[in-house]
Amino acid sequence: MNISGGQPPQMDNNIMGTTVLDGRNGYHVACMAKGAGAEFSGSISSPDGTSLDVSGPNASVGATFTSDMYGTATSSGAGVGTINTLSDTGCTIVQLAKAEAGTIWAEYQCARLATPSVLGQEGHTDVAEFRFTGCNK
Repeated sequence: MNISGGQPPQMDNNIMGTTVLDGRNGYHVACMAKGAGAEFSGSISSPDGTSLDVSGPNASVGATFTSDMYGTATSSGAGVGTINTLSDTGCTIVQLAKAEAGTIWAEYQCARLATPSVLGQEGHTDVAEFRFTGCNK
């Protein structure tokens, strides 16, 4: 299992970014991708404690999914630095480069990232990407 990490992937240029492998250099990665229009999930945590978890019932453009982030991150409205968990149950897939059994590569946007314990402190992401390959099917 791996996820594109480090330098961000660039879907429009078909550049995957740095590959992060599960169990190497302190990274933990797990994912499941059943195919286009089907359920997907993925999680990655880095040695510094930063993590990203995504899961949704439908891998298609316009589908909504849940995203949880923890650690050092940059998101509009949240600034840069150590953050609590940011969650959004209404993130949207805006473009799919690939969605097939074992792989999902998507651009996404979250409109209402929020720390569950701090009401009214919402931010959003500009378009971001994730790519998981070698996933359970």
